Amino acid sequence: MMGDVYPELRDRRSVIEAITREEENSFRDVLIRGMRMLDDEMAKRPDRMIPGEVAFRLYDTYGFPFDLTPRDCLCEPVHRRRSWIRDQHE
Repeated sequence: MMGDVYPELRDRRSVIEAITREEENSFRDVLIRGMRMLDDEMAKRPDRMIPGEVAFRLYDTYGFPFDLTPRDCLCEPVHRRRSWIRDQHE
């Protein structure tokens, strides 16, 4: 599709496909590991609610996307969690 404008895409198609597959597999591993860790953290608590610090650690340390952390298992409302995460990055 873009090969006419960027001929190197056509020339390096197999490399691009291999890198894309690698990235997809890596992200799948992050999701699987993150969901396991999230389940473990929730199992430690009788109300299955986790603090924002745990969600941040999953994101910052392990790469688990914060947006995939179920909203109903977090202790803080969405607007407070997002500002807390911004503060952690500063």
